[in-house]
Amino acid sequence: MRDPGNNIMKLTNALLIPRFINNREFADYVSISNLVLMPYNRITGSGALLAVLTLGRGVVASDLPYFREILGNNSDAGMLVSSEDPTAFAENIRKYLIIPANKSNQAARFLAERYEWSKVVPPVVEVIKNWGEFSTTS
Repeated sequence: MRDPGNNIMKLTNALLIPRFINNREFADYVSISNLVLMPYNRITGSGALLAVLTLGRGVVASDLPYFREILGNNSDAGMLVSSEDPTAFAENIRKYLIIPANKSNQAARFLAERYEWSKVVPPVVEVIKNWGEFSTTS
């Protein structure tokens, strides 16, 4: 398998940061980006997707149930594509970047406003607590 970092290093308009970034750095990097790529192979949920939308940026993401559920038919906020097809992924990046930034950013924020963090996070916390209780009683 090729190292994608080597390919990124060859690009003049991309930056690879091979370390954990904190919340502030994440917000800073998203705010200076045109879009965020989420080429996951599998996922059941993502605070990252909602954070990106809340910061007013769209995504090109893998066509997985979670992303499909959140993005729906909001192609101005994000596009879905098979993560198994790098050519299609690249083509969707090009298509997304044609959308005027003010339109895509507004669509992302509008979509994010449908999900209140105060309502999204507590159910996740409950599941994690239940996992902890289950693991200590097993």
